[in-house]
Amino acid sequence: MMAKATAAVPQNAEAMAAIKKMMGGSSAPLTVSRQGPGEAVAGYATEKYLVTGPFEMEIWAAPELKLPPAYYDAIKLLLPANPVMDLGKMYDAFKQIDGMAMKSVMKIKVMSMSITTATEVTSVQKGAIPPATFEVPAGYKLVQGKF
Repeated sequence: MMAKATAAVPQNAEAMAAIKKMMGGSSAPLTVSRQGPGEAVAGYATEKYLVTGPFEMEIWAAPELKLPPAYYDAIKLLLPANPVMDLGKMYDAFKQIDGMAMKSVMKIKVMSMSITTATEVTSVQKGAIPPATFEVPAGYKLVQGKF
């Protein structure tokens, strides 16, 4: 569905510039900077990071909870094309963060609105993931969305 929506977006430079401006000027480069020690989240010590660019995001990451080196590359493979913002660059920037994000606060301006989204991990369980976790529940079926 995302590919269909992307195909419907005007492809000329002037139209894309207008859309990007409306969405908050998403052509700004992303920067990640370590802010120092953060608060404990779900029992883990964190480091606080500030991500700036087309949005502003504070991230509290737990260095004790290491992510595999290819974690963000795997996410990038699943991303649909986005004509307004290169999400792949965002995940490349996130590689500078040491550990798993335990809390985040993201602020973005879209047109004249400000949107704030916050997430926080409340618990962490370590161990093998049972294969049944990834099984499709009985009765579910694939339905093609209409766009």
